[in-house]
Amino acid sequence: MDLISKNEWYPALKARVEEKLTTANLKTNELATHFRGARGSMVVVAVYSSQRTSKSVWKKLDELERKLSPDSLLLSLEDLVQNPKILQSIGWRKNEEGTAAAVAAGLLRYQEDNSLSSEDEACEGWARETHSLRYAHKLDPYVGNVRGIGPALFAYLRMLSGAEALKPDLRIRNEVLSLAALGETALREPRELLALCERLCMEIDTVESVFDRVMWGDDDSDVLAARAARKPEN
Repeated sequence: MDLISKNEWYPALKARVEEKLTTANLKTNELATHFRGARGSMVVVAVYSSQRTSKSVWKKLDELERKLSPDSLLLSLEDLVQNPKILQSIGWRKNEEGTAAAVAAGLLRYQEDNSLSSEDEACEGWARETHSLRYAHKLDPYVGNVRGIGPALFAYLRMLSGAEALKPDLRIRNEVLSLAALGETALREPRELLALCERLCMEIDTVESVFDRVMWGDDDSDVLAARAARKPEN
């Protein structure tokens, strides 16, 4: 028996989340495949997203890519590691540049340790293998233990790498608190929020990444379509 659903506020929360998901009508998470062939861009988006709006994140990435590679999306993990000036040009908050560089290096180390042929294989493999660490990200020796990576950024990197995941961040917490009519003292622990949201996904029969995007409320479809048009043909 699942005890989460026994909370008195749970049925109302479930009904409101279900209504929100139905209204949004989002069936798949386009972000899961968007960064194939551009894993350096993926790391920039994930780390730069911390406490920034989605619009500002995409704008910053677009500026960076057009300056470095005007005709296509070609930023790789190797680019970030081999050319530190790329990251230096972004305009980070304190320690964010180091976090992005360490994440890129960690994913490349995962690729080497597992004898994988591409950065995409490395990111996708890492995302799958860290499913069991979503409640204990610091036990991951490649990305989760990097300074500046918390539960939300760990989940976001897994999501962008192709895994089903949701970010236990402040924005989703506030949305859940509002829908459940709970006070500000509830769900302060990211693991509690994650467990609740995963339970909702299971009962409503939706995937975590779609739940995440709908709760966040940002529709990036137009941005993703425009960016996809810039990608070179394989």
